[in-house]
Amino acid sequence: MLISRLAKHLRSANWGLLGLELLVVVVGLYLAFQLDRWAEDWKASRQEAVYLAQLHDELAAADENARLTGERYRETLDEAREILVLLMQQPGSEPLSDKQCETIFALSTLSIVEWRPVTVVTVDEIISNGMLSELDDAELRRMLFSLQAETTSLSAFMGFVRGQLNVLMDDYPDLMPRGIDEQQQYFIRCNTDGMRRSQPFINHLASNRGRYGGLSTRWNSVQEVLHQSHVRLDSLLGIEHPQG
Repeated sequence: MLISRLAKHLRSANWGLLGLELLVVVVGLYLAFQLDRWAEDWKASRQEAVYLAQLHDELAAADENARLTGERYRETLDEAREILVLLMQQPGSEPLSDKQCETIFALSTLSIVEWRPVTVVTVDEIISNGMLSELDDAELRRMLFSLQAETTSLSAFMGFVRGQLNVLMDDYPDLMPRGIDEQQQYFIRCNTDGMRRSQPFINHLASNRGRYGGLSTRWNSVQEVLHQSHVRLDSLLGIEHPQG
């Protein structure tokens, strides 16, 4: 229909109407493109708002969990140092407490370690979907990419540490006997003086503490970038972040 009208105007040399028809076509196409672009921008903006809201909830929860886990790591490292100092004393000195014996067991199995590396599902989703580059804030993009890299590294390091552990209960069953008591309760005991007389045991315990310390350091790196991401997102959303 439009083409036939244009042809008619050309034949009649009605240049004014021809120009008006062309103008209508150009303006119509321009408006159509602008509407499509506006719709895409609006959709992207809505998607980003959804991602940021999800990120805020997940980062807040993960930040607190990582902080508490980091505190447990530091406490355990301090306890292990005290145990090693205690084992350096002469046989017949103060024995290990039940809690200290449990710490040795934990360091030998890393059962006290949070074996689920920090995972923020929305970060993985944003990166896997190629949406990271769509986020407006460049600093937040950098932090989220760094967070995924740190958590991936932590997960790999956890697997490495687990394979390198000295399982002291199996290597030194006479120093750490375990079993089931009369009440059908699992028990593990520590032969403190026997440990003091065994330098290999002390060396292996110190090695386990060192590996645990390396893991704690990696965890602190993850916790730091996680906390920075949380603070940055709070700032972008206009949420007052608690100090400390």
